[in-house]
Amino acid sequence: MLSLNTCSGALVVLLTLVNPAVSHITANPSAAYLNTYFQTAFRVPHGCSGSPTVKLTIDIPDGVINVAPHQIYNWTISIAYRPLFPPVISEGAVVNQTVSSVTYSGYLDPTCYEDFGISMKLPAQVPNSILYFPAHQICVNGSTDWTNTPQSGQNAMSLPAPAPSVQTVPQPSSNSASGVAAAASFTNASSHSLALAFILIFAFAH
Repeated sequence: MLSLNTCSGALVVLLTLVNPAVSHITANPSAAYLNTYFQTAFRVPHGCSGSPTVKLTIDIPDGVINVAPHQIYNWTISIAYRPLFPPVISEGAVVNQTVSSVTYSGYLDPTCYEDFGISMKLPAQVPNSILYFPAHQICVNGSTDWTNTPQSGQNAMSLPAPAPSVQTVPQPSSNSASGVAAAASFTNASSHSLALAFILIFAFAH
């Protein structure tokens, strides 16, 4: 039987099939509506040339506020702030500073992966509809700056170390046909991915 406690072997193959971009640090989920609260996780899929990861810093882009990192067992969190000009009103309070980066410090075996979750409030407008979250991975030996962003017409996945990104779209009207279709599209995509994962787990287990 397949052991779900392993970090390598068949389970890594499964994760690669479900997420083709597993070799990069990615945001999961990577699509969101503008001007909403959003939760995503930045997945570190491997170490630095076989060296364990001991620190990960995620840079928070302009316009993103109300940032709250998810506490991970045996990892410590430090948060850096920057002034917010002009201040904004959020939840009835004046917000004059925002998170500029979140840093996790701990230990991640190079054959394992970890998801570093962050909750945030997205801005109402985003240039080119994409938010980039540059990530800095520090290992026992070596490091990787996942900070490259594509030029116009360039495929981000063709870059050697692309920055994790989130595609944004305006909120659809809840009673419009496009809103219903968009919600159905998100639901169907999630269901298909989950079904594929269970099928592959069953195949490896037998």
